[in-house]
Amino acid sequence: MRAPSLVLVCAVVPAVAFAQDDPNTAEQAAASPPQQLSLSEVLQVSVRQSRVLASATIDVAIAQATILEASGVEDWLLTATGSVLLQRDEPVAGDFIGSNEVDIFRADASISKLLSTGATVSLSIEGSRQRRVLAGLPGTNPIEATSYDTGLTASITQPLLRGRGEKPTRAAQIRARLAKDATQLARESTARALIRDIILSYWEVAFAHRGLDISLASLDLANERRRLTESRVKLGNAAPTELTAVDQIIATREEDVLIAELSISERSLDLRRIAGLEIGPSHIDIRSAEIVAAEPRELSIDDVLERAYANSPEIAALQARGKGATLDVEVTENGLLPRLDLTVSAGPIGTAETLRDSFKNLSEFNGYQVSGNLSLSHSLGNNAAEGAHDRAREELRQIQVDERDLRLQVAVAVVRAVKLARSATRRMELSTTAIELSEKNITAEQRRFELGRSTNFDVLQRQDELKQAQQRYARAAVDYLRAQALIDELTGDILAKYGITIE
Repeated sequence: MRAPSLVLVCAVVPAVAFAQDDPNTAEQAAASPPQQLSLSEVLQVSVRQSRVLASATIDVAIAQATILEASGVEDWLLTATGSVLLQRDEPVAGDFIGSNEVDIFRADASISKLLSTGATVSLSIEGSRQRRVLAGLPGTNPIEATSYDTGLTASITQPLLRGRGEKPTRAAQIRARLAKDATQLARESTARALIRDIILSYWEVAFAHRGLDISLASLDLANERRRLTESRVKLGNAAPTELTAVDQIIATREEDVLIAELSISERSLDLRRIAGLEIGPSHIDIRSAEIVAAEPRELSIDDVLERAYANSPEIAALQARGKGATLDVEVTENGLLPRLDLTVSAGPIGTAETLRDSFKNLSEFNGYQVSGNLSLSHSLGNNAAEGAHDRAREELRQIQVDERDLRLQVAVAVVRAVKLARSATRRMELSTTAIELSEKNITAEQRRFELGRSTNFDVLQRQDELKQAQQRYARAAVDYLRAQALIDELTGDILAKYGITIE
């Protein structure tokens, strides 16, 4: 049965709550029963409270904001300016055409946009009013002249070499999108690793509880053995020394129980720390689910490895970085070229003594202006561009080396996990047989003891063999569950398997 769907949220709450001033903390902790938690419940709390997942989600949000920021280069740019010039001069003797007074009022507005080709297009409108007062001939009145100039201009500036094309123009946007992909993959990798660690730790808690159960059952057998032996001693059918051997084993098994109880606390604290669960006087030991009966299935290393390669977020993140590095190589290669830009402008103009007539002349295209400009610039030596290009190429090579190494790491992890699963499967089969035989040996040894052909030491030794076989089976079952969690992480099935959704 699949676990209920868990959704990643960005909330982090305190996970440790100790009553520091309570003198009975240790006693309360010892008296508190283990907290019963299923694996699904542990995962739900962990996903909700994980600091690393919350941080990874914030990184994705930052990457999304960076994409929006980078897209600003394609925004329409609106500009407007206005200026005033007022000039007053004293008349100069003999200067008949000089201006004693000049009033110039100018305003213009333009809108421009960067295209994917690297070209910048713009449309501007401008207008001015000029009033001039000329000195005139001696003995005449000054001459006043007023004119209105209007113009509408469309222009385009196109890089012909450096900066031409979509990649140099939109490099920042492409990098931002690749960076977001990488952060999303990093978040998925973080989520997978966290869920894997929780699962591994959870089953270690289950193994510790199973160890305690086995130790308690072994102690019960030893106590029962003492009761039977004591009865036989009282009836004269056994020597009193038989009780000594039993008491020695009982003391050893009581010590095993104490060690098993401590192991439960240690494994529970590890799980609480990894999962972000509360830790306090009444929140120490965890009672996990029983070790489920593993259902081994045939695993193909080639199949698991192929799926691991295809679904590895680490490999995908490196490939995203590789795309960014390839882009940098292409952009820096374009940067080696000289800068050669062509600018062409054209549009109607209107000039008249009144603003109305000026606009009329503008609209009727009675006048126009056309201009062209070709500019060339290039750095002699070009060290900066060549250095940037060399750096980009080496960074791409480094990523390719890292990807090959990462694939080897994935392959090693897959082989180890599959072999662990196969080994655990076979060990479970052997341990099952060993348990059955141990139980038969105990029965046979007890009968021999009743006939006087065996000792308590022999019976207790058979019980120890049963205990060891049970522990080996539990260890093998947990190892299989661990191997399955590792394989699920590598193939990308672990989140869906436990119903975990990252938003």
